[in-house]
Amino acid sequence: MSAIRTGDRLLLAGLLGILTILVGVNYARGFRSPNRIPLDDIEDVSTTRGEKGLTRPRLVITYLDDESTYKRRVNLPTLYTADGEAAYERALDAFGERGFDTG
Repeated sequence: MSAIRTGDRLLLAGLLGILTILVGVNYARGFRSPNRIPLDDIEDVSTTRGEKGLTRPRLVITYLDDESTYKRRVNLPTLYTADGEAAYERALDAFGERGFDTG
């Protein structure tokens, strides 16, 4: 915010450039952000429990769209929340019931 107030254009350009590079790298790795993925299009689901205080639990869903394979990262509630552990377990159970190996 101080860079905006002082008009430090070099710092703002650098931050915008880094953000653009990070988004581009994610896109090049095949990550997309669709709102809905049909269950029939999902090929694989990988899970990461996360470490309390360091990282959040997340799912990486690999799916087909127009004959191309993409990924969707889904962050779950942090383990610090009252429902964090339960949300992670529900996600594992839901995909496990549908035949995906999440463990």
